Amino acid sequence: MAVTAAKSVMAFRVLTMAVDLCRLTTRTMNVNAGHERTSKARIIHQIQLIRGITLCTILITVSHHVVLFYQIHQNKNNGELIEM
Repeated sequence: MAVTAAKSVMAFRVLTMAVDLCRLTTRTMNVNAGHERTSKARIIHQIQLIRGITLCTILITVSHHVVLFYQIHQNKNNGELIEM
């Protein structure tokens, strides 16, 4: 339950940042050009961090499932290794 909530919050944050980035990109740059460039860089960096965390979480989850799969098959065969 907590994982689902965390994923929803993260997805909402990415969506919000993407909307902010779109607004900054489509707005004409005038007096605040430097500030808008800084904001773009900050938003892009945050999205990249979240994307990296998500990828890391997926890799950890997949590796955990592979270990569980291996252990289940090993227990079914009384500890004997079989080729799959």
